Amino acid sequence: MSGQEHPRQSGSHRLPPPSPADRVELPPPTPEDRTEIVQPWSRATPWLVFLGIIAVSAIVIVLL
Repeated sequence: MSGQEHPRQSGSHRLPPPSPADRVELPPPTPEDRTEIVQPWSRATPWLVFLGIIAVSAIVIVLL
């Protein structure tokens, strides 16, 4: 009996294909979401500075 359970478990681990119902659950974009998309600099600035420092240091290491 255990041999029959393994295929069922392996099948359950597989991700089902995206269904139209999942797409309908996504809410439509609201003006509030658009303002967040228009002004992402407050959140992205720390990452841009961090990546910029890494890029400059990498260029210096390559030149040396």
